[in-house]
Amino acid sequence: MVQYLYDVFRIAKKPSLSNEQLSIIATHYMPLVGMDSFAIYMLLQSLDLDTAYSFKKLMDSLNLPSMKQLDQGLEKLEALSLIKTFQHETKGYGFEMYPPLSSSDFFANETLRQFLSTQLGNVELERMEKKAAKNLPGYKNISKKFSDVFQSTTETVEGIITKTFKPDIIVENKDFNYTLFKLHVDESLLPEAVLDEPQFQERIERISFTYKLDEEEMRDVLLKTIHVNKNVEYASIARNASLMFQKKYQVSGPGLETIKEDAFVVSGLDDDTQKILNMVENLSISDVLESLSHVKPSIAEIKMFDQLSLNTKLPVSVINVLILYVNKTKGELPGYNYFEKIAVNWVMGKVKTAYDALKTIQKRDHSKSKAYQKGPASKKVAKLPDWYQEYSVSLTNTPQTAQSIVNENKDELINLVKDMFD
Repeated sequence: MVQYLYDVFRIAKKPSLSNEQLSIIATHYMPLVGMDSFAIYMLLQSLDLDTAYSFKKLMDSLNLPSMKQLDQGLEKLEALSLIKTFQHETKGYGFEMYPPLSSSDFFANETLRQFLSTQLGNVELERMEKKAAKNLPGYKNISKKFSDVFQSTTETVEGIITKTFKPDIIVENKDFNYTLFKLHVDESLLPEAVLDEPQFQERIERISFTYKLDEEEMRDVLLKTIHVNKNVEYASIARNASLMFQKKYQVSGPGLETIKEDAFVVSGLDDDTQKILNMVENLSISDVLESLSHVKPSIAEIKMFDQLSLNTKLPVSVINVLILYVNKTKGELPGYNYFEKIAVNWVMGKVKTAYDALKTIQKRDHSKSKAYQKGPASKKVAKLPDWYQEYSVSLTNTPQTAQSIVNENKDELINLVKDMFD
């Protein structure tokens, strides 16, 4: 986007953010856009209106290594409708800044909610939703809705109000042909007047984008929503689309990744090792355990691994790698002692990060492979403990390149680990 380091820009419009909105940007948006976009947004927010600044100022203030990284950070803010970018032939660039969605509006957006769930895990998402829904103890919310106080004589006025105060996330699903979708929907199922509503079309295209469904599959989703849920509410359509996604792709839900390479969030161009690292570093132990069993882990299970992390001083990301790897090699989760003995070996081997853990596994695997090629040694060696034999055998799988990624999510992490250690 930006062509030259000394190009100038101005802030044409910016909101006055409350403490709650600042918190939402940090807790809701930053997991999606990364630290670079978060820092750029906060810096732009601090600049004066209608004052010329050079992009070099942004680069220097944020210590960004390249213009490419600045462009990527700005593009992610544009995609989440936190800024709009304009260009003038002689005056340079202009930025309009927008406040974040409220928590309730954010969670009402199927795409944003699903991708935040993938980044943070269901447990954390549910906690955030409960926090956002809390009322004052003993009090009932009797606030008037906008529609209780105001009315609009035309859709145009309503549209202006919506665009002014809550810019929407624009999702263009180039792989989805809405006209073809309409042809698949019988008029007895849904009147054409409903299908022609711009808002309905936009939500159908957004849901199909989020859950990677084609025109016929979205027709089936709509059919199920009408006959089973007895409504055409967007939340119901999204739930049924999620079920269709799970059945089609055999994973719990879609994830979020950038099209271009990105240093702060998962990218479609990342190699398999980087994808695993990005996920184990962003998932809690509870989320990893839930991914394996598809049920919420018990308190005892979570405490066991919390205790392991506390005793060995290994970070959660390393414990996550250990859980996934042991589950893959044994097909189940053994007791605490088994995990502790492997973890102690990793500590003695100077394993401090998830990357160290993966490389330790691969290095040991390579050594075992070379020893096997040389044949058995003639020299007698002392007998090793039973647990070490079992651990050694579990590390004899040869890592291969994972197959192409369908979506980034917790189940995809399991598939990547299977491919890496098969």
